[in-house]
Amino acid sequence: MRETPISIQGYARMHKMSQFNVIKRINSGELKTVEKGGQVWIVLLEEAPTPPSILRRQEFDSKDEGIFKTLMQTCDYGTLSLTEEGAPYGVPVNFAWWNECIVFHGAKEGRKMRLIEANPQASFNVVKPYAFVPSYATHSTLACPATQFFASVIFHGTIRVLSDATEKAAALNALMAKHQPEGKHEPLSSQGHKAMLEKTAVFALLPNERTMKVKFGQNLPQSQREKIIETLRIRQGVLDEETIQIMQTLLTCKGK
Repeated sequence: MRETPISIQGYARMHKMSQFNVIKRINSGELKTVEKGGQVWIVLLEEAPTPPSILRRQEFDSKDEGIFKTLMQTCDYGTLSLTEEGAPYGVPVNFAWWNECIVFHGAKEGRKMRLIEANPQASFNVVKPYAFVPSYATHSTLACPATQFFASVIFHGTIRVLSDATEKAAALNALMAKHQPEGKHEPLSSQGHKAMLEKTAVFALLPNERTMKVKFGQNLPQSQREKIIETLRIRQGVLDEETIQIMQTLLTCKGK
């Protein structure tokens, strides 16, 4: 069984009952609760789902830390996926990888904040596109061989709303270091930027599952991969040389 925290408001909406009746069930001991960040959360017991880290196409599964770090550092935004009364809600956000968490910031009010407070369970997806491979690279007439090479990672975990000013400042500094690496700004601190930190919501998604998918023609015979590399070299697109380098690296690793 998996324990999932949910707010009193979220539990009330889920079961179409008043918050007063929810609190009565808490006081009677019917509902298990836990206190986090000065707020009472109801603990739901759920069947643990099949781990989402199992890819159907195992040849595209990757644990390469170099590719992972490149994704985290070079992708400007990812898609945060939440739920609202069973319906999905996705929103793109700037992020940074900090202390083994996905950190992002936002307003203290609004739909995103409301949904996180109601149910902090979330997923987060980051994708970096590489070269589009034209169909004629491997076949003279068929359109089917056309494909997109890419690297992506999906996280599943629990979002924590940071409340400690020092921790919030450190997370925001990580965001600035990633998105404004040239600096030229005053580092944030818990004392020097107290008012700003108080007004800003900072979130940390702690992953319990991480799946990385890397597609660079690993499923193709060597003759087709060589044709793709030749086509990309002739085309000389913006992402073609970088794609060739990764293809050759993966091919070398596969051959060892």
